[in-house]
Amino acid sequence: MEVINPIEGTLWYNLEDGEMQDYYSDYTEHSMISYAMRLNYSYKGKYMITATARADGSSRFAEGHKWGTFPSAAVAWRISEEDFMANDWLSNLKLRISYGITGNNSAIGDY
Repeated sequence: MEVINPIEGTLWYNLEDGEMQDYYSDYTEHSMISYAMRLNYSYKGKYMITATARADGSSRFAEGHKWGTFPSAAVAWRISEEDFMANDWLSNLKLRISYGITGNNSAIGDY
């Protein structure tokens, strides 16, 4: 008895009792690959710059847009290394500010 599976559209043969049986699976598959890069620069141990970038490739992203790039940057100033901050009670004080773009693909369904 030849049976057409309405879910998959494929043909299969039921060799058990001759009755049509439907089957269904919610199994899906997706793939993802990421690359990351970070560059650090420090001048005299007081002034620091950091630049990072992450590139994500995902099968969940739309055709023609399979890659997303997420950059960030930060600058820091170690104030405790300045001459005017010379004291015994403060050994390490750093001011840091950063900005970046983030993203994920967990909210995007397969296919």
